[in-house]
Amino acid sequence: STDASHPHRVILRGLPAVLACIQHHPKSLREIHASPKCVPSLSSHIIALEAQGVKLHTSSASDMSYIAGTDCDDVCAITMRPEPGHVRVSDFSEWRESHETVVIADHISRPADLAAIARSMAAFGLKRLLLSSGSENIAFNSDTWTLAQGAMEHVRIMRAAALGGLLKLVKDKCC
Repeated sequence: STDASHPHRVILRGLPAVLACIQHHPKSLREIHASPKCVPSLSSHIIALEAQGVKLHTSSASDMSYIAGTDCDDVCAITMRPEPGHVRVSDFSEWRESHETVVIADHISRPADLAAIARSMAAFGLKRLLLSSGSENIAFNSDTWTLAQGAMEHVRIMRAAALGGLLKLVKDKCC
């Protein structure tokens, strides 16, 4: 969930999403709350998490549901995500040289749509997602993360203030 005072706070729910975060974005983790039955699934990560200062709590389903803002009976994690960076024309040159595929999404307004894009990107091994300005806010919606089923952890999000103008510059300068 997000709120005005913590716009980049995301609550992850479910073991696949939390394990993906531990693997791909461990520095974003702040706290993990797990049921007694789920703690063994996290045991191989406990030392590394504690070294980073991530607190692991054994919690009841009602406590986790309160934290997550919805039903949660296995595990949830509190994360703080970095703000998506602004893309530059030079980024496209780097991506072209490294043969990196970039997915560009304009005017995404529903969490389910961004989650579907993230799942598709993860299935094809794509990492870089460029969103038009305003669409990046949906990346911090807890529904997006839940519906993505861990795939958002595999995506590196960037944003473009004026996507149309940027793409024209890219075409003229480097591609």
